[in-house]
Amino acid sequence: MRQIDVRVVVDLIAAPEHAGQFALFMGAGCSAGAGIPTADGITREAKYRLYRMHHRDDAASYDQVELWLSEEGLVQSPDTAYSDILELIRPTPRLRRTFLEPFFVNQKPSPAHWALAKVVEARVIKDLYTANFDTLIEQSAGQLTTLRVVSYDEQVAGTGDFESQPTLYKLHGDYLFDRLANTQGELRHLGASQAAKLQRACAQGGLVVVGYSGRDHSIMEVLTAAARAGVPLGLYWLARRGDPVASMVQDLMESSTSCHIAYIEGFDDFAAALNNAITRTRSTIRVERALTDNREPFVAHKDGVQTLIEKLSSALAAPQSSVVCLSGLPGVGKTATARRVVAQIVARYTGHALISGKDRVLTVSDIVDECHLQLPIRNPNPDSMDRSIEHLLSHLETVPTLLLLDNLDGVHSSVIDFLADLPPPSRALVTMRDARDVRYRIPHLWEIEHTGLTRDEMAELLSLWVQRSPVLGRKIGNARPEDVERLLVASNGWPEAMVMLLSTLSNTLLHIDEIDETVQGGIYEFLLGGLYSRLSRPAKSCLVWSGSFPVTFTLDGLASVSKMKRSTVERAIEMLLDAHLVKELFIGQYTWAHPIVREYVARKARRYDREGERRHAVQAYLENWARQYGGQPTSDWSNFLHLDKEFENLKRLMANAFEQDDLRSVTSIYRWLFSYIVERGYWTFTESWCERMVARSLRQADLADWLIWWSWIKFYLRRDFSDSASLAERALSLNPRENRLRFQAHRRALVAHGRLGNERDVADHRRAAAEICARAWSSDSDEAIDLMNSEGSAWLALGQASANDGLIEKAIGVFERAERVSRRRSEPNTREIGVAMLGQASCLAALGQDEQGLELAQGSLAYAWRVSWLRGIAEANELVAELAERLNRKDLAQSARDVAERMGSQLRSAPAVVAEAS
Repeated sequence: MRQIDVRVVVDLIAAPEHAGQFALFMGAGCSAGAGIPTADGITREAKYRLYRMHHRDDAASYDQVELWLSEEGLVQSPDTAYSDILELIRPTPRLRRTFLEPFFVNQKPSPAHWALAKVVEARVIKDLYTANFDTLIEQSAGQLTTLRVVSYDEQVAGTGDFESQPTLYKLHGDYLFDRLANTQGELRHLGASQAAKLQRACAQGGLVVVGYSGRDHSIMEVLTAAARAGVPLGLYWLARRGDPVASMVQDLMESSTSCHIAYIEGFDDFAAALNNAITRTRSTIRVERALTDNREPFVAHKDGVQTLIEKLSSALAAPQSSVVCLSGLPGVGKTATARRVVAQIVARYTGHALISGKDRVLTVSDIVDECHLQLPIRNPNPDSMDRSIEHLLSHLETVPTLLLLDNLDGVHSSVIDFLADLPPPSRALVTMRDARDVRYRIPHLWEIEHTGLTRDEMAELLSLWVQRSPVLGRKIGNARPEDVERLLVASNGWPEAMVMLLSTLSNTLLHIDEIDETVQGGIYEFLLGGLYSRLSRPAKSCLVWSGSFPVTFTLDGLASVSKMKRSTVERAIEMLLDAHLVKELFIGQYTWAHPIVREYVARKARRYDREGERRHAVQAYLENWARQYGGQPTSDWSNFLHLDKEFENLKRLMANAFEQDDLRSVTSIYRWLFSYIVERGYWTFTESWCERMVARSLRQADLADWLIWWSWIKFYLRRDFSDSASLAERALSLNPRENRLRFQAHRRALVAHGRLGNERDVADHRRAAAEICARAWSSDSDEAIDLMNSEGSAWLALGQASANDGLIEKAIGVFERAERVSRRRSEPNTREIGVAMLGQASCLAALGQDEQGLELAQGSLAYAWRVSWLRGIAEANELVAELAERLNRKDLAQSARDVAERMGSQLRSAPAVVAEAS
């Protein structure tokens, strides 16, 4: 017999090109999983019944019963035992039906029947043939699709060969009726129409036989004749492993080269495997179509969406980010962009799956189910969700896989837990309107916002839509360039807004030059008015007040300027977030969800009185915020966390003041913010301001401030120690009256001359700074500690330049004193502790004491990370890398070097944000 692997049979049936071409023949073995006995089981019961008719021995063994039947000559052959015994105990069809009915009544479909029902629903198998009397197929497949049932030969005439409706042919009848084929006489001949139908099914495609013993002469004769005539797709007999193969089945297998036998564990496993294969095949096709769907226009320019695609690709390739989130308003193109990214990078991964959360709250069980359908992975624990999740995560840990979770707007907590546990080799790209629910619960989340399309992308998108519509072609083809530009401006990078405007043009008599502010406002009102109208009065008020903030707004800010209770503002913000009119950037910091929302809010605000008063109240609030939380960092740097929330607004406030030539206000704000700005990594931002301000006419005191700040930037950003010293001394030449200014200028000159190797200048500036410090501040003040660390840095630089270990030892003593004084304070100066520890580590490294130096450098690094001090993180990692390299700790050296380079690049190129850096 020609043997074939059952997996090949499953693949043949599930192949899209074979849909509807295979028929399935089912025997009693298919119903065993539902609790219905096979023919052998019914025969056994009938034999006992016959034995008890002649004996009063209820305890007789089955061997005794078999021996008695043999001696009496009541059973001639095992192949006919079922029919012979049944006819002996129940001589009429009605009696046989009533005897058999208890075996079938009230039985429910097994999981295998439901799996098969899904196969039938998918039209993969159209015709089913069965020798069974039960109604399990009708109860399962009949629930999922329209199933035609043919129980008798004369009914076959009413069915056509080309009907798409699935049909079940019950060759031996139905237990609900008397016309059952049970005896040898009844089984001798299959109905002519039924036989012809079965033969045509074989001749036109393929046949799979499962759960059938093959002892019915009439059916086996039809199958043998069909096999000899030829079965194009093959006849496959699925036999349970370990069961004997009947002689008629063996003869059938030898009758034609189109016949093959495959061994299975049982019908349950086969049905489940077939359903999974079909679902996986169709899911794969759906995913591939989604990734290559070009029906909707898609544009991506280098300075727009293409850059976004590259960012997403890079983020997915980064080792520290397992989950990348693409956020943005509905209608900006998140789904199309994400699918384009997946299509471009899918070759990097062994597997990929696309899972949509549209119109549902996606749960982790949905993800598990979809992954088992779309990925080559079996679920060994389908009854235990926890084990299924563990098995899936284990697979994702060993097999690099890319998951696209699209439209994840309804986020179930189980999904967040799953993403938080996603192992590094695999990646998840998530699209959602607002990432606030997941941002703080997934440590390796990389969020990228889709803010819309550029002007040129919108122009190309407009061109593509015009090509599709003759009406738009006429209206826009003859339009003036300025009218087209106004349309693009009105769309504001939001494709959904453009679609609305184009629909207005296409479906009305309006021409493009008639799209004025009223029409534009109407479009905005259509897009956002429904959301606005459902807001509470406090939420509407907060939205209007938000329009007076330059860039972002906070709970504290809105509560302060609107005079509403904080709890009221909190509820209002939650409502605005739920309406997707605003989005959360960081904890407690918000902005508008899109520029069109900002414009919509501005239009609303203009309808209210006191617009100027609102702007003045916001400006006063921001200046007070900078004054309250500016200056040196507190011990836990919590004041910098407050400044994080309003810094974008304060930057805009400075820019507005500069444009109005209010340079004193710029200097005043910057003076409050300088420590925050440089320690948060806004170095190039500071350099730009210093260059602009020093070129303007300033008061001498203000100019001294800017020269000192510029000296700091020259030292740390440009490593230009000569310019740093010159700028500090230029500030001193202005003879500033404030102790603060003269002290800072001497201190900046002190460290710069240390790097230049000018020992005399170091001593002079150190002495002058110490005199001012002693007169103006206490010995444990921030200024005193700053001076100690600056002095230590200068002695260390001089000692390294002159190879003078004595100066380096002196530097260690100064750094140790700075650390002691910092720690003794009621509120320790954590930054200066870190500086002192790093200074001591640098001294030990210069003296060749690498182990002790590495330990101190790592301690300093811990302080820097604790407060997100970027400069400290960069410098400490540079030293750790150097010392680890000397100690031959290659992995540590490389890791520290990577972090130092990344931090240094951020500090020396573009303004950095703490959340991005960490």
